[in-house]
Amino acid sequence: MKLWFKVFISALFLVIAAINATALVVLSNNQHMTITRERSRAVSSHEFICASISNNITYQRMKSEAFMLSKDDIDKVIEHILSQQLEENALAIISDNENNISYYG
Repeated sequence: MKLWFKVFISALFLVIAAINATALVVLSNNQHMTITRERSRAVSSHEFICASISNNITYQRMKSEAFMLSKDDIDKVIEHILSQQLEENALAIISDNENNISYYG
């Protein structure tokens, strides 16, 4: 084998290894940023839905001039808010402090 061919093959392998390493770093960084962005979006959506439920329950309490709403009234408010706010393919699970599921949809 000629020397120029050995140098060419060695340089080619080094360039391919450098490109692969760079692609790996870029893809890993992109995946990390995408996961972080989706987590942030999910937290924002969760906070918005929680605030909507809380505000709507407070509104219903004031509207009915009741100190407390019944569990059925609260469940109706939650179902109404979730049906309005959730996307078509979204999943929501509402549970109390003892992990009893009160809404799944």
